[in-house]
Amino acid sequence: DSSVWPQSSNQVGHYLTGLDISIHYHSGDDWKAKHFGFAAVIGHELLGDTLGPSGGRYGAPNWIQTLYGKYVEIRTVGKAKLWFEEGGDENFKKILKFQPVSRANYFHAGNSIQDLRLSREAWLHGKSLVEGRYERPEDFARKLEELKR
Repeated sequence: DSSVWPQSSNQVGHYLTGLDISIHYHSGDDWKAKHFGFAAVIGHELLGDTLGPSGGRYGAPNWIQTLYGKYVEIRTVGKAKLWFEEGGDENFKKILKFQPVSRANYFHAGNSIQDLRLSREAWLHGKSLVEGRYERPEDFARKLEELKR
């Protein structure tokens, strides 16, 4: 995917992080994940750790990204989570309207939608795993293979 979005080359990392957060969120076994997991997923895209034009990083620490995601979750009275789970670029754009205008986010804008697409897939896969929708590891592996296409 890095050929499409060169500034966002860690798609495997986005997927695995989203999957891990989703599993903890949906299983209810981790208080932090239950209350801040979704906020962390969207907060990272709203206040990204983007590479700037000179190669330097502009961005917020993880805890600030998460708090900002929580702010958006509260500000939209939970609609941000519904938009995310429903998916679609138009819904992702509704979430990204909360991106503060900054030099960092200017360079981050294109790959934010791509990252939200992938994070949503991971979120839904984590939920499916917790709900027992995959009977065998091979079933889940097949789902991952479909993502590669």
